[in-house]
Amino acid sequence: MIFKKTVAVFILFTFFLSGCATNNRTTSAVGPAPSSSFFEYDKIDWVRSTPIIDVIIPVFDPGLPEDPSDYDDENIWPELRRAEANRFAYKLKEKLETTGKFGAIRVTPDSTATGDLYILGRIEQSNGEEVEIEIEVVDISGKRWFDDSFEHEVSEAFHKDLRNKGLDPYDPVFEEAAAAIVAELNDHSVQEQEDLNYLADLRFGANFSETTFTQYMEIDDGEY
Repeated sequence: MIFKKTVAVFILFTFFLSGCATNNRTTSAVGPAPSSSFFEYDKIDWVRSTPIIDVIIPVFDPGLPEDPSDYDDENIWPELRRAEANRFAYKLKEKLETTGKFGAIRVTPDSTATGDLYILGRIEQSNGEEVEIEIEVVDISGKRWFDDSFEHEVSEAFHKDLRNKGLDPYDPVFEEAAAAIVAELNDHSVQEQEDLNYLADLRFGANFSETTFTQYMEIDDGEY
């Protein structure tokens, strides 16, 4: 009996102490906070989102001589060049996509599609060992961003190295071109890029209703 009474007293004493501890504990804040506790607006670092620039890459100019009789002299197989014109445009599209700097990037038959930026390519040389492409970048306003050529020479060791199996020996030329295009994009302000978005919408609308949308545009020496 004495043991049972001792245990009962101990349990009651334990509950008493826990109750005291609970009563003295600071209650966690719950429910919505008053407006005075909000951050001041001038302390918030607002970040302006970057516009999404959509890119059009027309099929490359194959760079064929005007006179077909020159094909043999320049070691050009015209059908192969035309196939490369399609493939090179797609290769550049892939490299631009890996940068994550652009919105939709489309390869199109020509430059009549609607976009914010147009990348016009021409094959200057492609013989399996040496490749050279000329890239001209023009925005929807008609302003030329830059016109430059990029070249690469495939080393003999490339095809002998088993680690290069499945790799494209021309990849470096497209990576270099993509890097140059991204660098040019970074030189244009957010406002300039937003203007391209607006202008692309206007020119797209003018394609359906010229009188409705051209009143909001001005053309000066071929530039919108």
